[in-house]
Amino acid sequence: MIASDNSAEGIGEVLEGILRQTEDSSMEASEHLQVMEGDLGTYCNLESLRALQRPTQHPDESPGNIFMLLGASHTLWNVAQAIFLLHFGNSSNSEDLGAWHTLESLGVLSDRPTTKKDFTLMISNMQKVHEAAILHCIIELIGQTKPPNVNEDLPTWDSTRAQNVIDKCYEQLFSPKARRDAEEEANKKESPNPKLSNLLLRLHHFATVIEADRAMKSGDIGRLLNIWRMWSVMAQGIKGLNKYAIHLPRMLVLLTEVLSPGLQKVLQHSMLVTPSGWPDHFVGKDFFLEVQNCWLKYFYNKCGIGANIHRLMDA
Repeated sequence: MIASDNSAEGIGEVLEGILRQTEDSSMEASEHLQVMEGDLGTYCNLESLRALQRPTQHPDESPGNIFMLLGASHTLWNVAQAIFLLHFGNSSNSEDLGAWHTLESLGVLSDRPTTKKDFTLMISNMQKVHEAAILHCIIELIGQTKPPNVNEDLPTWDSTRAQNVIDKCYEQLFSPKARRDAEEEANKKESPNPKLSNLLLRLHHFATVIEADRAMKSGDIGRLLNIWRMWSVMAQGIKGLNKYAIHLPRMLVLLTEVLSPGLQKVLQHSMLVTPSGWPDHFVGKDFFLEVQNCWLKYFYNKCGIGANIHRLMDA
C-alpha cells in the first residue's frame, strides 16, 4: 500500500485499501472494531475525516468504529520536548536558572531542543539535569556544601542513614506539602521568591519523563499508563501539548474503561516490543517500525531492487 497518511484524504485511501485487502463490504467493516496505530498527526487526520462525515445516519460511511492508538515513543518524545522547552530558560541571561544553566555547569552543550533531531540525546540531557538537581538538594540537606578533599577516602553510609536522608529530602522538597509551601512563597505580595517553586516544578515534570522512559525500557505498561494519566492533566497547561490534552485522555479512557478487559490487556501489552528478546530492552512499537521504515526507504529502495516499491507491487 503506497497511500499516504499525511492528510484526511490519505487516511481515506488507507481505509479503502484495507477494505480491498480484507474483501469486506463497508457495512461488514463498520460492524467490527478496527484498531490502528499512528502518531498524533495521523490521529488528527482521522479526526478530520470523522468531522467531515459527521453527522451521518449511515454507519458504513462513518469511521466511528476505528480506534487509534497513539505511539508510545512518539508520545514520550513530544511530551518530553515540550517539558524541556518549558524549563529550558534563557541562555542569554546569566541570572536565568533554567535547565540550560545546569547543562552548562555539567559541561554539556546546552542547545535549545527546538528541532526534532535526536530525542535520545534530549532525554539523556534531561536525566543529567534531573539527577544533578536531586544530588544538589541532598547535599544542601545534609550540610556538606564544601567541595570534598580528593586525597581523602570517600565516606560510606549505612542503609539507615541513607534512608533517613531520602525520607527527609522527600518530605522537604518532593511532597505535596512542600510544593504547596513553595507556591505560597512564590505568590507572596511582599518579596515573592519563585526560585524554589520553579525548581520543584521542574523536578516533578522531569521525573515523569524519566519514569516513562524507564517504564518503557522495562516493558512495564502499568507504570507507563500511570505517567500518561499525569501527562493528561499536565498537558492542559503546557504550551505545545494542546492536541495531546484532547487525544491522550481519550485513548486512556478507551484502554482502561470502555473496551472489554481482554481487549484492554491485548492492546496495552502490544504497545511495547523487545526486538532483541532481551529483558529491559523494550521500545515502543512505533519506534521499531520507524527504524524498519528508515531501512526500507534509504537503504533497500535506493541501493538495490530487493524491496523496490514498484517491484513489490508487481509481485
